[in-house]
Amino acid sequence: AGLGARRFPTERVVPTSGAVRGAAMGVRVHKAREPVFRNREGGRSLAAAFSCGAIFDLQPARSAVAKVPVFPACGEVLPGHSRSAAAAEQQHGAARALVERFCEDVPAARVAPTQAELEALWQRCSRMRRPEVASALADQLVGASSAQDWRSQVRALHFLAHLYSHGQAARATAQAVMHNSEELIRHLAKDSRSECSDAAARVLLLAQLSEAHIMDLSSLLDFTSQASATAERASEEDLISLDDPPVIPPIPSSIPSLPRQQPVLVASALRPPAEEATAKPQCFDIAGGDAGGENTELDDMFGFRRRQVVDIPVPTDAYMKEHFERPADPFAFVTEHVKQRF
Repeated sequence: AGLGARRFPTERVVPTSGAVRGAAMGVRVHKAREPVFRNREGGRSLAAAFSCGAIFDLQPARSAVAKVPVFPACGEVLPGHSRSAAAAEQQHGAARALVERFCEDVPAARVAPTQAELEALWQRCSRMRRPEVASALADQLVGASSAQDWRSQVRALHFLAHLYSHGQAARATAQAVMHNSEELIRHLAKDSRSECSDAAARVLLLAQLSEAHIMDLSSLLDFTSQASATAERASEEDLISLDDPPVIPPIPSSIPSLPRQQPVLVASALRPPAEEATAKPQCFDIAGGDAGGENTELDDMFGFRRRQVVDIPVPTDAYMKEHFERPADPFAFVTEHVKQRF
């Protein structure tokens, strides 16, 4: 102070964002004109630092370090995040128990769930997170396939098809299940049991239509359910029924008669059109060169031919031939009569 030198503060807080990042990484930040000194070297030559017009920081910037957010290491869970992880795990367990109870509690009278049961299950699942419900339904399909429990598979597939008839949230849940279990559902569509294969084929059809951005799938869902119910009723009909036969409506008699077509010769159809005038038939012989004539070979094959009578000798024939003269032509007397007449 006696020399007239300016007084500079011996402690400085860097408010810049670069200083904050540097302090978080454990690096001291100085200007380009400032010489870099360590804290233990600060008392040795303050005049050199003051002559350069620099400000030397003797104390660490604790205020800057306090404002830097702390990120957890890989695999580390912060105390504030443990509640959300525990809540997600609890919700996943609740969704899994709910879907498992619905699929495995099969009534004795029927396997397929009713519309009221499907709607009640969706109302309870809609309050849960979408990934938890999709994961629980996919796990149920895999577990039922491993245990070969086709009843649980049928009920899970019915609930998956029911999700396509609701809003965007339910449809997104169904698409998440299809993303994880599409190969399994395609395998179930080829199952020997008709109940399981029909339900899986219906889910695949709805999944393809949802990818085509069809807005309303409820009418298609009703149509597929009516078609499956009609096929089921047709399969359950009694073949030996004592009821009256169904009335078949009569066929109307006012049917216009078609003109009768002329027969087409096989030889003319097989003959090349360019050689029709000069070429000779190679397969068949047309009688007399007439266009409307008959084919002799076909006539021999399919026409009337005289049957060859087998001559079986009888003892009476030898007696008749010996005592009675028989003319060679049995109709010779007719010829003689005609000659005498004319």
